[in-house]
Amino acid sequence: MWLIRSAVMLDRLITIFWNGEKFVCRLDGTHEIVDTDSIAVYQPIILGKRLPKEIIDKIADAVGDTTKFLTPKGISSENMQSECYDVANGAFMLGTLLAPVQLMINVGLYNAGRKDVALKAIENWFTLAPEIGPQVIMPSPKQENPPPVPEGTKPVLSGGNSPIIPGGYCSWGAAVFMVLGSLLYEEEAKND
Repeated sequence: MWLIRSAVMLDRLITIFWNGEKFVCRLDGTHEIVDTDSIAVYQPIILGKRLPKEIIDKIADAVGDTTKFLTPKGISSENMQSECYDVANGAFMLGTLLAPVQLMINVGLYNAGRKDVALKAIENWFTLAPEIGPQVIMPSPKQENPPPVPEGTKPVLSGGNSPIIPGGYCSWGAAVFMVLGSLLYEEEAKND
C-alpha cells in the first residue's frame, strides 16, 4: 500500500511540478505557476535515485553551475543570476549558504548518483569549517553589485549573513557537517 502511494505521489510531483528544466512552484487553489530562482525548486533531488535520470541530470547541471548556484563556499540558496539574489543586505534565503540546503541538495545528488557535483559542493562548503566552525549560515562570497537597501528599512544583519563567531559551532550546522563529512570519508575510504 505504501509503495503504491509513494509511486502515485512521485508521478504527481513530476506531472504537475516538473516543467522540463526544473520543478516549479504553484499557488494553492489556482495552481498558477510562481517563477522563482530559489534553490527550493531543486530540493526534490532529496528523492535521489527515485527520480528519473533526465531530471537528476538537469538538477545536477543547474546546481553544479558556478554561474548559478555552486560557489567556492557551497551551494547558494538563490540563483546568483537572479534579480532577487542579495547576500549583502542580510536576507536569509536570497543567496546565503545555509547548512540545511547543503544537506538536502548534496545528499540527494550523492544518492542519485551525481557524486561529482555533490562532492565538489561539499568540499567547497567545508573550506571555512575548520576556521569558523560549521554554522547554520556560512559567509557567502562577496556580492559584486548588491541591490540598495529599500528606503526606510535596515538590513536584517548589517553587512550580510549572520554574525560569524570563530569556532562557533551550532547543532544544526554541526549535524550537517557530520553527515556530509561521512560522505567525504566514504569516498576517501573507497580510494584507499
